[in-house]
Amino acid sequence: RDRSVSRGLGDVYKRQEKISQLLTALNHDLDIVSQSDDIEIQAICLTGDVINRGSEHASTFTVFERIFLAPLLSKLHLDYSSVFMIPGNHEVDITKIDKFTEIGLMSQLTDCASINDVIQGQDQSVLGRLSYFEEIQQKYSTAPVVYSDAFCRCYRKDIGGISFGFACLNSSWRSSGAGSEERGRMILGARQVEQAIHALEDVKIKLLSLIHISEPTRH
Repeated sequence: RDRSVSRGLGDVYKRQEKISQLLTALNHDLDIVSQSDDIEIQAICLTGDVINRGSEHASTFTVFERIFLAPLLSKLHLDYSSVFMIPGNHEVDITKIDKFTEIGLMSQLTDCASINDVIQGQDQSVLGRLSYFEEIQQKYSTAPVVYSDAFCRCYRKDIGGISFGFACLNSSWRSSGAGSEERGRMILGARQVEQAIHALEDVKIKLLSLIHISEPTRH
């Protein structure tokens, strides 16, 4: 029986110098999956870190589209309505980070209540580092949006008569570009998950994308 699946892709920036080899290897794997498992891939989840520096997003996303995404979509006979993406820590524009705001966040975000307060408030002093990313999602992810804010963006797509919900959660809003030093500091708030569950309650199959979160906070 034919089956439809989504494939998650991330950390593309690490391989940009060898992008042609990556595409060749990926195409080979996709052929093997399709032939051996009788699978038709109908959705692509880009799970962050597709560029190296968010401060260079204006040029680097264009390059990413030309040398990676467009060839991949052509290979799979898909369009942008089948693409779902989230930001990783490398998408963060560190030039937009205020050091005093960052110090305050590190000291104040200590429990679920404080985290949910930030998510509820949609504070631009917190979100500025990824403020451009909504435009990226609007350009490259054109499936119907059922919910959207800076922390959570949800889509519905019908595939083979089955309703799929794609919850793209921003767990990089706490990244400051410190690299491995901030491992374990990434945060996914309970409010983000609640919003996604509510927005997608009517779909049959729910898929969630996120990146680099720490252990759950229990309070």
